[in-house]
Amino acid sequence: MDIFISVLLIIITFVSKIVHGSMGKFSKLVESEVRVKMEPIKFVGNFNLTNPSENCWLTLHRGSCSGLPITPHDTIAWDTRLCFVWTCDIAEYAMRVESCWAGSRHHPIYLISKDGCTAEPGMISSPTYNSRMQQATANGWLSVRHVGRLYISLSCDIRLCHICDESCRLITPPISCEDYSDLYLMNRERMFWNQSTYVAQTCTSLEQSEENENSPNNTALQGRSLFLLATIMMYFLLRSDIVHLNVTWAMLCCLCGKCIT
Repeated sequence: MDIFISVLLIIITFVSKIVHGSMGKFSKLVESEVRVKMEPIKFVGNFNLTNPSENCWLTLHRGSCSGLPITPHDTIAWDTRLCFVWTCDIAEYAMRVESCWAGSRHHPIYLISKDGCTAEPGMISSPTYNSRMQQATANGWLSVRHVGRLYISLSCDIRLCHICDESCRLITPPISCEDYSDLYLMNRERMFWNQSTYVAQTCTSLEQSEENENSPNNTALQGRSLFLLATIMMYFLLRSDIVHLNVTWAMLCCLCGKCIT
C-alpha cells in the first residue's frame, strides 16, 4: 500500500510539473508584447485606377481613433485596445474593408470576413464608415500570438467601386453585419446614398459632362471640322502633294480619336 501511494505521488508530481510548465509557457506567450507588421493592402473590385495604393492606407491607434498611430517599432499587449482606421482618399470612389486577418500567412486568424463584417466579434467590431465611404473605423484588440515570433502580421483587402455605379450602393457600407444597430441599418440607404449631397453632386456633374460630349453642338462642330479637313485633303490630292496629304490624314485620324504617329 505504501509503495502504491509513493508511486501515485510521483505520478501526480510529474504531471503537475508538466501542467505548470505548459501553463507557464502559455502565460508568457499570451502576456508577451509584439510588434505589428502591416501587409500591403490588396485591392479588389471593378475600378479604373492605376495605383490605388498611393491613396489608401491602414493605421492602428492605441486607445482611441484620435490617438497617434502606432509605429512599426511600437509593441502591443494582448489587452491593448486599438482603433483600426482604413482610409482611401480617392475622389468619386467608395470603399469596403474585407478579408482582414492577423497572425501569419500560414496560420491566419480572420477578423473581418469577405462580406465586410466582423468574423471575430470578441476581437473586433464591424467597420463603420464616414459619409463619403472613404474611411472606415473599428475598435478591438490583436490578441493573436505565435510561439517564437516577435511580431504578428495584419492584412486587409479593400474593395473599391465608383459611387455613380448603381451596384456600388449594394457593396458599401455592408448590409448584413449583425453588430450594426437597427437604426444604422434602417437609415443606411438614406444616410449614405439617397440624401447624400456628395453623391448627388458628383453624379450630376458626371452626367452633365457626358451630355456635353454627346451634345448636338459638339457633334456639329466635329462635322464641320471633318468637312474642312476633307476639303483640304482633296486640294492637296489634286496637287499630288504627298507630304501635306499625310499630315492632313494624321489630323483627320486624331479628330476621330485614332491618333497616329
